[in-house]
Amino acid sequence: MDGFLERDLVIANAKGLHARAAARVAVLAEGYDARGVLFFENEEADIRSILDLLTLGAAQGAQVRLRVWGAQAMELAEALVALIRAKFGEED
Repeated sequence: MDGFLERDLVIANAKGLHARAAARVAVLAEGYDARGVLFFENEEADIRSILDLLTLGAAQGAQVRLRVWGAQAMELAEALVALIRAKFGEED
């Protein structure tokens, strides 16, 4: 995994990284020529896998680390950071 980017983020929405939020992450990630993982505590999840993301159990306030790599890594990182900071587009 040469040339990866990492960003530390906080899951701020009230429901945490639940099914709808995980689906938004996975669908967004599929649109880029890049891959990535999300880390929470001692676990990691493929950002293109809803099930992987759900198994993290990242609740509101969870501190996660995003790692991306590939041709469009920067663009993917920026899009995911924006999505997570916007609370996955959900109202609290």
